[in-house]
Amino acid sequence: MTLFLGMLALAAAEIPAGDQPSSFTSSYDGTIQPYRMYIPEGKTAGNPLPLAVVLHGKGVDQNAWFEFTPVKEYAQQFGYAIAAPLGRGDYFYRGAAEQDVLDVIEDVKKKIPIDPDRIYLMGHSMGGWGCWWIGLRQPDLFATICPMSGFALTELLFNATHLDPFIIHDTDDPIVPVEQSRWPAQKLSEYGISFRYREESGYGHKSKMIGDNFPRLFEWMNAHRRDPKPKNIFFVTRTPARGRAYWLQILGTEKFPYPAIANAQIGKPNRVLLKTDNVTSIAVNLAELPLNAEGDIEVSMDQIGNFTIKEKSGWAVFAKNADNEKWSYYHNPASALPHKQSPTVMNVPKGAAEFTSPTLLTSWASKKLCEEIGADLCLFLDDSFQHSGGNLTEDSIIDLFVYPEDRLAQFIYKGEDLPRHINQPARFFPLDSINLKTRKSSQLVIAPVNLANKMNVKYELLPDTVGIYLLRALKKAP
Repeated sequence: MTLFLGMLALAAAEIPAGDQPSSFTSSYDGTIQPYRMYIPEGKTAGNPLPLAVVLHGKGVDQNAWFEFTPVKEYAQQFGYAIAAPLGRGDYFYRGAAEQDVLDVIEDVKKKIPIDPDRIYLMGHSMGGWGCWWIGLRQPDLFATICPMSGFALTELLFNATHLDPFIIHDTDDPIVPVEQSRWPAQKLSEYGISFRYREESGYGHKSKMIGDNFPRLFEWMNAHRRDPKPKNIFFVTRTPARGRAYWLQILGTEKFPYPAIANAQIGKPNRVLLKTDNVTSIAVNLAELPLNAEGDIEVSMDQIGNFTIKEKSGWAVFAKNADNEKWSYYHNPASALPHKQSPTVMNVPKGAAEFTSPTLLTSWASKKLCEEIGADLCLFLDDSFQHSGGNLTEDSIIDLFVYPEDRLAQFIYKGEDLPRHINQPARFFPLDSINLKTRKSSQLVIAPVNLANKMNVKYELLPDTVGIYLLRALKKAP
């Protein structure tokens, strides 16, 4: 242990304290990506630091928190390291941008000693969405999350069971309506999940709200440490690629990308109770189980399968048979299981025109959606769809639509004025159909619900999201 702390101290000594630019090699695509970090003066000396990761909003970069908030002053006062990743591409922290945040955390841990049980995530606006998105998809990484002026994906809120989110929003925010924070707060309350909610007034969407809340935000983080081995896990994921939480890992789902659910409880003595939905394969990390008693481990699967596990390390892997009625078990001695790779659906030719700009990609995706749903036109923003590179996998197709509101609605358009979102006008897609389609007296149009709401027309909510319809369309393509 002494040698380990000495090595950490040596690593820290190589990085000067203070505000500094940094970079890392992306595990997503091998590119060099920037981030900005702050190391408090006189706080290391071999002692692991708490780390606050701060996510910026749309249209700015990794410097925003340093330039528009007093984050350095409070980091110094409270003794925190700060890491500010670049939310590249304004992808709302999906795809490459999500992985960049995870890579930044690992890069900081290589440079200075970080307490793994005191890693925190904060974000505002697009960063508030990213805070919800990344925090709920990797709940075992963070001690707590602090989303501000953000938007939560309701289906993943159960993953906040051990995160105790601190949610902040301004009542009169003109960019992200306050309902986008009131709604998750209401659902968390209904689920019995602990959280804190603060509603401000007078800030609108300004970053001053962040700085004025720093005293309570840092005190909140100080009061929270991660529990790496909780006795209960409620975990929801739509993809096995993000299927790991604490000592549990979902390896396969029955119906991708609909939510897969695992509810795990530690019983006495040495008993693990697992209940699942839309799961075909799941694994338990035996070495990480929070068990006190000696002896065999008893596992109950969905109350239809009971297994006695004699091993104390590696993974207990459970899989359903072909008719999804019975569970089987085998032991995998590996210390870690790889994340399942998302299968490729479509190869993207180098230099393909439709992937050279968000507008062309939005037009291409709109054509696929119209064909799949049977609509005449789509109503989107120019940058609604963005691709961070590579071939299209099942996961990356789901994430091509980058805006948080991905529910779809359909309505009849009869010449009404088209809405704006923030400072962008919505318009019809696909581009090569507009002149032809707009000659008709009315058209069947599909649009994200937030844009449909602004049309002031009667609309029908469709059962699936943008990504699911697009995935279906591309899987049908020759």
